[in-house]
Amino acid sequence: MAGSVGGFNAHAANILTAVFLATGQDPAQNVESSNCMTLMEPINDGEDLLVTITMPSVEVGTVGGGTILSPQQGILEMLGIKGAHPTEPGANAQMLARIVAAAVMAGELSLLSALAAGHLIRAHMAHNRSAPVTPASARGEGGLLVKAEDEAGVEEKTVSRNVSAASLSSFSK
Repeated sequence: MAGSVGGFNAHAANILTAVFLATGQDPAQNVESSNCMTLMEPINDGEDLLVTITMPSVEVGTVGGGTILSPQQGILEMLGIKGAHPTEPGANAQMLARIVAAAVMAGELSLLSALAAGHLIRAHMAHNRSAPVTPASARGEGGLLVKAEDEAGVEEKTVSRNVSAASLSSFSK
């Protein structure tokens, strides 16, 4: 049910992985770390919405691994959690886990709001994400796979989705 209102989460793995890459975490740990349950319930006689997320297995650190890379150190420093905490071992990693959870919650609220309001599907349709799969796009190249035959045999060429008949006439020349 991921990606739907009423499921366990909409796209926690996407947000978590982005934060992981930015802060020098091991992106392979997104499988365990993105274990997330997003719950929404009305409170105060339906006047307010309580949104909670539970992420029981976020695996992060602020020492070693990718955290030694300069760009990732810069992000950790900007967040105030670079390296080991001076007095409380693990405190910086715990804060990073909270930051990950906060980012995931923001992403969950954004995506679920877009789903509920119908904005997500409209945006996908407006940006032509509804185009049928063609042999070329199935290979990840995008566009149309066109075959033309001349004296030398069959030639294949991938062309833009916005191709006209006039541009196809010059294909095999």
